[in-house]
Amino acid sequence: MTKVLFALLVCSALVLTFCKQSTDRKVQSNGMPANAAPIQVQVSHLNCWTENGHFYVTGICNSQSDQWQKIWLRMEVLDNSGKVVSINGNTEVIIPVFSAAAPPRGRSAFFQGWLLGDFSDMPDTGRVTGAVAVGQQAGPVLLVEGLSGVRMLVPAGSGSAAAASWERGWQISAELSNPLERMAEHPRLELLLFGKDNRLWYAAVLNPEDDRLKDVLKMDTAGPLPPGSKRRFGTLVDYANLPQTLQTQKIGRVEMLAFEDR
Repeated sequence: MTKVLFALLVCSALVLTFCKQSTDRKVQSNGMPANAAPIQVQVSHLNCWTENGHFYVTGICNSQSDQWQKIWLRMEVLDNSGKVVSINGNTEVIIPVFSAAAPPRGRSAFFQGWLLGDFSDMPDTGRVTGAVAVGQQAGPVLLVEGLSGVRMLVPAGSGSAAAASWERGWQISAELSNPLERMAEHPRLELLLFGKDNRLWYAAVLNPEDDRLKDVLKMDTAGPLPPGSKRRFGTLVDYANLPQTLQTQKIGRVEMLAFEDR
């Protein structure tokens, strides 16, 4: 008998919520302080697309610094001929990386969206032109270990059709680890969903301290993560709240990263 698993994501932290940059100031700074200095990074799995009247960008930032950093990316948006298109009069956008403090040679994801109407022409792709950062104090290095995912299957019908099923989403489980001798006061998780085409289509931060996540993010215990400790957790991902490409081709694999919020 097919095991049926249901999960509806009602929390805004997990629902695909698209960001509109509504003013020039937000497009230009996006929280970036004036003292941010250039930094070397490598960006992997960069993906850009349009959907539901928005232009989206996601990817993974790999810091090349030997210091702890809070990082912002600079990006030019291009049309299908490779010409730069402006957004609210600006020729570039600033995209914050999720992690509040990326460790030396560490990595963190990003996800951003804008209304198509904010662009001077139809955007097609993006080109990262640089990155800036502000140094941070050293902190805990959090790891996600033993990650596993199980497809959630729902029967397609009754009677003779009961044997058939369709994929509703994924059930994900893993272990959050704090291996060093530093307390992690506010641990956060980064959820990265790749399609069967191996392209990154969704990334989001999960906050275990958010009461709205209690029904979809299950952790053994809550609160700070002591040095040298581990904590089991699980979460449910429903296709109804994901980009159309993931709904169509389905999830191919899942990755999770972690950091301490500050």
